[in-house]
Amino acid sequence: MTPVKDPTTFNSEIYYNDVLIGDSKYGEELRNALSDIIKEGHVQLSYSQVWTVLTHADQDTSNEKNVIQLYTGASVAKNSNPNGWNREHVWSSSHGLGDKNDGRWGYTDAHHLRPSKPNVNSTRSNYDFGECGDNGKDQADKGAVGNCLDTTKGVWEPRDGVKGDVARMMFYMDTRYQGKEDGGTPNLELIDRVTTSDDESRKFGTLCTLYKWHSADPVDSIEQNRNNEVYKYQGNRNPFIDRPELVRDVYGAQCNDDPNPGLEVEGDIAVPPSVKEGKAYTLDASKIKAGKDDTLTYKWEQIVGEKKTVVGDKATLSLTAPKVKADQTLSFVLTISNGTLDTTKTVNLKVMNVPLNLNVAFSGNTDIKEGEKTSITATVTDAPEGVTYSWKQISGQTATHTANGLKLDVTSPTVNIDQVLVFQLTATVDGESVNKTVSIKVKNMEEAGWTKPKSSGSLGGLIALLLPLVWVRRRQS
Repeated sequence: MTPVKDPTTFNSEIYYNDVLIGDSKYGEELRNALSDIIKEGHVQLSYSQVWTVLTHADQDTSNEKNVIQLYTGASVAKNSNPNGWNREHVWSSSHGLGDKNDGRWGYTDAHHLRPSKPNVNSTRSNYDFGECGDNGKDQADKGAVGNCLDTTKGVWEPRDGVKGDVARMMFYMDTRYQGKEDGGTPNLELIDRVTTSDDESRKFGTLCTLYKWHSADPVDSIEQNRNNEVYKYQGNRNPFIDRPELVRDVYGAQCNDDPNPGLEVEGDIAVPPSVKEGKAYTLDASKIKAGKDDTLTYKWEQIVGEKKTVVGDKATLSLTAPKVKADQTLSFVLTISNGTLDTTKTVNLKVMNVPLNLNVAFSGNTDIKEGEKTSITATVTDAPEGVTYSWKQISGQTATHTANGLKLDVTSPTVNIDQVLVFQLTATVDGESVNKTVSIKVKNMEEAGWTKPKSSGSLGGLIALLLPLVWVRRRQS
């Protein structure tokens, strides 16, 4: 196989830079950050290529023609597979990896595939890892002294010399595969109990036993060399071999070994149920208490997306709600410290949008004749700062008009009949608008010199009916 990476140039500080600089990460946040790092550059291997990689990664340092079996520790010829050794999925394939035809990257990930004696591999099957009880049976009869199977508890316990190796492989798989991609490999999850038939198949136990094994069996040069060889052909690394201290940072809190213990406090933060935009509010943490002699300090941060802005350093935080276009929830993180330990509390506050509603009165002549001019002035009560105004005609025959702020000048058009012109005043502030309308009645004026005819019999009545039609035609010609 052609190498894809050169382990002689590997630099741990550069490779893990994203988790080594800046604020310390712990738990799930660190696990997710490591997952992003170790999936970068990962080259998917075929199942047949795994054979070749294992002949390099698990080569016997005393005999380059042999590989070392995981559970027995025996050295067997490389070319004796599959009878002398086969591939053990340390994270059993039935726990979310499928089979070689499913195309899931985890199935052929060399970081958890190890040479194994076939009958020992078969006996281990897909049991969770854990410590045997009184019913456990040592596997000496299969040539695997020190390995134990307890079918009552449903666990397999490997020999002491590889317990840490097994743990770090399992931590790698739990971290590497988050269910985001990789041909359907699900989000693999270590849990602190033996799995049952009712569990999702992607889960595996037992987390805190593996955590203890990691501490009891530290990383050695053989494991480091194996990490380099897998990196050479697969392109990514096991971070828990390169940086064993990260195991505590990721999993310690789940196994009563919290790397970042928090301050224990009592009491809650008083938060109003909601606040209207533009109004003052207070978040009060003064009732939160720690130890009897503890002097507490406070740091309030407002979260906007993923960005935090420091907004206070007292037990109480008094602010003014921002203007919002719609109801919005603000989130705050309060860090409380006694100088040695600290803890954080998160609170949410709903800011309610208050629809813009202005009291507007119009003055000016709104009853005019055609061709006349008028000025309309709007008076706004309690107008907010920064409001702007605009006018437009929204109905009636088009009239000539100009506007300046709250004042509207209108020249009425010539009209055939009396009609109403409607003008709209729009007030805008902080992206919100409110509209108010004023109506101007325009009176049609009859042409001078026209006199209503007198009625005189039927002919006179006919003439009386026809004259308005003639007059209208003359008006429209």
